[in-house]
Amino acid sequence: MPSPPPDPLFLRLTGEIRGPFGRKRLRELAETGVITPATEAAEQRDGPWQSVGDLPGGAELFPERARLQFKAREFEHLNQSGTLPVDHRALIAAAQGPKVPRAATAPAKRPGDIEEILRLNREREKEAGLDQLKPQPRRSNRRRRDYLFLMTAVNGFFAWSLFGGWGNPVFSIAGIVIFSIGITWIMYVVMDRY
Repeated sequence: MPSPPPDPLFLRLTGEIRGPFGRKRLRELAETGVITPATEAAEQRDGPWQSVGDLPGGAELFPERARLQFKAREFEHLNQSGTLPVDHRALIAAAQGPKVPRAATAPAKRPGDIEEILRLNREREKEAGLDQLKPQPRRSNRRRRDYLFLMTAVNGFFAWSLFGGWGNPVFSIAGIVIFSIGITWIMYVVMDRY
């Protein structure tokens, strides 16, 4: 059985002498990679210095670690080359159950094929005239009415404050100009007919 490393040890790390460190602390430093077998150590602060791995029992500070790795992948092959592809029509027929003959007065059964159902729906749309686009009647233009209402109301307020002596006339004139330009741009450039 190897002898334990001497207790305590001084270490020379990054050009500085540190320590003393006991066995437990030396193991922690070795596990975290702070010291290696080539790190210089001594029992006394002034030496003699030698590598930690050369000290009696120094090798026990650096035990061989178990290497962990992922387990090999295992795949279960479900779709073997001998199996046939799934037929959706067979699945639909199996889900609908066994076919029972119907009475002569019963309406004919609609086919379960999706393309056939879509074709029948399309024929009904054509018969009803639902596929024809008709021009929409022109809507009345409420935009002009709203524009004139806003211009009259807001500019009337600014004119009343201008001629009534309320506040600064420059602000009233600026309000008329800015509002008129802004509402015209919003109503006729940004907005669509409504």
